Formats: sequence, structure tokens, C-alpha cells
Amino acid sequence: MGAFSLPSMFEMWVGADYHQLAMIDLTPTVGRNLALLRKNRGLTQGQLAEHFAYSDKAISKWERGEALPDLNMLYELADFYGVTLDFLTHPQSEATLREIGRNDPRKVASNRLIITLMAVLTVWTFATILFVTDILMKTAWEGWMAFVWAVPFSFCVIIPFNHFWGHKEWMFPFLTTFIITFLLAAYIELGLDLPENEGWELGYIFFLGIPLTLIGYGIHRYRALRDDMRKSSSEEESGKEEPDEGE
Repeated sequence: MGAFSLPSMFEMWVGADYHQLAMIDLTPTVGRNLALLRKNRGLTQGQLAEHFAYSDKAISKWERGEALPDLNMLYELADFYGVTLDFLTHPQSEATLREIGRNDPRKVASNRLIITLMAVLTVWTFATILFVTDILMKTAWEGWMAFVWAVPFSFCVIIPFNHFWGHKEWMFPFLTTFIITFLLAAYIELGLDLPENEGWELGYIFFLGIPLTLIGYGIHRYRALRDDMRKSSSEEESGKEEPDEGE
């Protein structure tokens, strides 16, 4: 999010795992799409390789249809060009690839930011509705707590969007902030709700943040090391290949 990743969801949608897709021999189609998208973006193989921390030989091998990137890398490439995995694995016209390849990455990033902010705004709108309802109905619950809970729930929205957009470097800071704000909201809620100030004596619940943060960091490091191993493996397989001269 075991964790529900976008690649695993993709495997469910297409009804086959990655290895079954590879057996269909998508390499020529994916290679052509990747090559034209890169060229229409105005990038060389070397520049693309530097962006993804791969060798230009690996990029060349993919674009010539001699190898297929692993599923995680395909997802990153699709995200980079602003397309879907389905788009990359199916034949596309040159006109379509030319138009998409020329999309301004800054505009794509801006659109994604707007979508994420709208989702967060939905959380705060709901919190406002709860707050106003508490004022009108005069409930026993402290209505302003809706805004306190809105903070961790905002990160519940941000984290999956961040994963979907592929910004892995922000995953651990966002997860840590979610854990801290969630525990803080829970502590305040217990302090207000439990009788005789018993809730305010439960400060030790913050110690729960230590194992939760360590688990989150472990998952983050595991995924980073796994991606590094996959990149190294891909570069080793492409070690004897020469980069495409027609960059």
C-alpha cells in the first residue's frame, strides 16, 4: 500500500501476471512506444538513463525490443510520460505518441498536484460539515476535533496518491507524519472523552509510534533495495549491448 501496490492491481485488472504478459512478447510494441515517446520528449537515451539511474545500454535494449523492463520500471516509465501501463503495452499511432511525448512534464506535475489537493480538500470539507453539525445539533462530542482528525486523514489521502504518482522519496516522511498526527489526535480524543482525566494519563500511547515508524522505515528501505537490485540486474544483462546510435 501484504500491501496493495499499483503494479499488483494492474496484474489483477489485466487478468495475468507480469511473466504471462512477457510471454506474449510485448517487447517490440513496448520498445517502439518507449523510443518514440523519448524522442518526442526531446531526450537522449543517456539523459533518460541518468534520470532513472540506469545505463544507456539498458535503455537502448528496451527500445530495440530486445528486453522488457520489469513491471516496476514499466510503471515508472508510464508515470514519467504521463500514460498508463495499458498504453505502453499496446500499439499506438505515431501521431498519438508524438502528441503525448510533447506533453510538458511541469503541466502534468501541476495537474497531479491539483488532483491531490482536491482530494485533501474533500477531507477538510467533511470535517467542516461535522463541525457545523456539532454546533447546530449541540452534541456531546467536541466538534473542533473534526479538524484535528482531518490532519492524519489528509495524509491517508496523500500517501496513496504519492505512491500512485511514483514519488517514492516522500513516502517515509508522509507515513511518519501520519503516524505522529494520528497518535496525537487519538490522545486528545481519549483525553476529552474518558472521565476523570484518565485519557490525559495515556501519554504512553505515543511509544506506539516507535515500532510503527520502524516498520514503515523497514518497508521503505526494503523497496528501495529491491529496486536497486533490479536495476543492477538489468544493467548486468545489458552489459554487452551497445547504445543505439540513433538517439
